[in-house]
Order: sequence, then C-alpha cells, then structure tokens
Amino acid sequence: MNILIIEDDVFLCEKMVSAFRKIDYINLISTVHCMSTFTDIYTNIEIYDVILVDLEIPPYTRRDHGYEIIDRIHEKNPNIPIIVFSGKNDIDAIQKAFFSGVTDYIIKPVRLKELEVRVLHIFHSRKQEKRCEQGIYTYYEIVYNSESHTFLYGNIPIFLSKKSKHILLLFLKSPEKIIKKTELIEKIWWDYEGDFSRKIGVSIHRLRRSLCPFGISHWIENMPGEGYMMRRQNYDSSRYPWL
Repeated sequence: MNILIIEDDVFLCEKMVSAFRKIDYINLISTVHCMSTFTDIYTNIEIYDVILVDLEIPPYTRRDHGYEIIDRIHEKNPNIPIIVFSGKNDIDAIQKAFFSGVTDYIIKPVRLKELEVRVLHIFHSRKQEKRCEQGIYTYYEIVYNSESHTFLYGNIPIFLSKKSKHILLLFLKSPEKIIKKTELIEKIWWDYEGDFSRKIGVSIHRLRRSLCPFGISHWIENMPGEGYMMRRQNYDSSRYPWL
C-alpha cells in the first residue's frame, strides 16, 4: 500500500509516518507540507492507494487550498480514497467535506491509532471490492475464485462438500458479521423440509472439520441465540474439544 500525507505540521507528519512504517505491507509513504510541493508530486498522484489531506494547508492567503487539492486529485482519479483532517467540528464543515467527495473526515487532534484503523479499513474494503468485481472473495488467507469454483488457504486447496462450499462462501461475503440461522435456511436449505436446527448444526460441524487441517476451524463461531459468524481469532482448544 502507498500512502500520501498532505499536512503542514511537520511534527505530526513524522508521527504518522513512524506509525505507518510499522505496518509490513505499506511500501511507500510520501509527505507534502504545502501547495507548491503538492504540485511537484501531482504528476504521479495515481500511485497512491490512500491520501490524507489537511484542509488548512499553506499558504494561508486562502482557506480552501485543501479543497483545491481534493478537486485536483479527483481530476486525476476520482476513485482514490481521501481522508481529510480539520480542526473544524461543526456539521457544515463536515458536510462540505463529504460533498466534495472525501471518504472520511477526522477532527484534530489526530489520534494515531484511530487514523491507522480508518486507513487500513478503507484500504482493505477497496481491495475487497476490486477482488469481488473480479469474482474473488478473500478473508485473510482464505480465497475463493468464482471462475474456478475453488477455495484456497494461501496456495493450498480446501476440499469441501457442495453444501460446505455454499456455507463458506456465504461467510466470505459477510465476514465478521452474524449470519442468522434464518438466512442460512433461506440461502442454503430453501427447498428442505424438516429439522433445520439439527441440519444447520451438522453442516457447520462438517465445515469446521474441513477447515481443521489449516488450524482455522475455530474461525466459524457460534453466536448463541443469533446464528454464526466467521471471525479470525486465536485458537482456544477448550472451546472446541470435539475438533
């Protein structure tokens, strides 16, 4: 991932750069402190995956240089995610920023951990959207390719029954969200009549068994009274003694 930070506060810039450098898959972090240096870097603006923009960027002869930067970025590529910083916390300022096409708005002072979470969320969401457009769904190391109808863990095939494939794909399309039993019934057993509770339990158990060799069977979590969720978590053998 490549990040561009447009912020006149050099000290804040250095703190952000230091925080992002701890993330392994961030390849390039560039910084800009004023409009003139932004003009220099503008030619290659499309190499960045996420751009952070201070709305109050110097020179201060006008108060809208941040919006000028946003407009110029969108002229090059309207799909680059832009997160803006501002000391203004009134609804008019926030509304104006979102109407200009930004992806997120952070009120100063910037909390570095919050910024990191927001940047990574946007990056992974965009990455997932692009892969879904190509018929590819991923969740960490799990990958499904709709063209070949195959599931992989890393580069290793996951062999599943037809029913387990349908269930796992449902989880991949909505990771870290509860899938209610009624939704499973509607999308997996729409033509089945009988004891659904037992049927669902058996099928989830079989899916976990298939994921067990990869050490990820516990990612399929039972949410009592609600349904099931796929969520990456550390393994606790006491929770799954049958696996």
